[in-house]
Amino acid sequence: MFDLSTVYKELLASDEGDIRVKLKDGKQLNIISFLIKNRSPIFKTMLESSMQEPATGVVDLSSQYSLEAFREFMAHIYYNKQYTGSYVPLLFEILCITDYYVVEAYKSYISDRIIKLITNVPVCLTIAFEALKHGTLTSEIYAKCLGFLVEAVKPRKHICYDEDSEDSKAWCCSDHSKKNKESPRSYRDFDYGSYPDGYTVNGQVACIESTLRKKHGYGVGQVGGYTQRCCTHGPKRTAPTLVNISDLPDFIVDDVTSAKK
Repeated sequence: MFDLSTVYKELLASDEGDIRVKLKDGKQLNIISFLIKNRSPIFKTMLESSMQEPATGVVDLSSQYSLEAFREFMAHIYYNKQYTGSYVPLLFEILCITDYYVVEAYKSYISDRIIKLITNVPVCLTIAFEALKHGTLTSEIYAKCLGFLVEAVKPRKHICYDEDSEDSKAWCCSDHSKKNKESPRSYRDFDYGSYPDGYTVNGQVACIESTLRKKHGYGVGQVGGYTQRCCTHGPKRTAPTLVNISDLPDFIVDDVTSAKK
C-alpha cells in the first residue's frame, strides 16, 4: 500500500529541495518549500514575501541551530515524526525551533517530554540549567524543576522496611496485601503456633501473621510478629533527603530556598 509518510521521509533523507538552510558549524540542509510553508506560518510568510530568502533560495540560521536539531524539526514538518529521545540540550533546541516557527502542537509535545524527564535530581538540574537560558518560553519547565527540588530537599516521609527489603511488601501489615501471593489457608484449620507460608518470610513470621491471628482469636505462638519491619506497628523510619540544599549548584539554590517558603 502507498505510504505518503515514507515518501516524505525519503525526500528529507535525500537532501533535495529548492531552499538551502545554512546551519551551525558550516552544515546545511536542503528542504522543499511547498512542504514547509504549509506547516508553519513563519515559513509561509517568508517564502511568499519579497524577502531575500525566496529570491536567493537560502535561509541563514548558521548562528542559531544545529543540523541535528533542525533535521529533527524538519522530520516533524515532513512526516509528523516526534522526537522520543532524552538528550536534554537537543530537546531544548527543538523546542526553540518550534517556538520560532510557530508549530504549536509539536512545541507542546516537546515541552511535555522535557517535563516528563524530571524524575531525579541530576536530570532535573540539567533541565533547570537549560530552562534558565530561554526566559518565558521555558518558565513552566523551570517551575516544575523547582517543585521537584523543593520536595527533594525535604526529609522524606515515613518509610517501611519493605522499601529496602529484598522481599518487598512481605513483612508488614499495611503493605503485605499489595504483594502478589497465593491465598493463605483458612484460619479455621490452624493449630496453635502454626503459620501459613503466605505470612512468613524466610521462615520467620511476619507482623501481619500475628495481627491476623489475634483478630481471629488465636494465640500468636512462640514467635511474635516481626514488628521492627512493620510500617504499622514497628519503629518509625524516616529516609534521608534526596539532596541537601547546600549541595545544589549556585544558579538554583536561591530559587529553591525561596520556593520552600
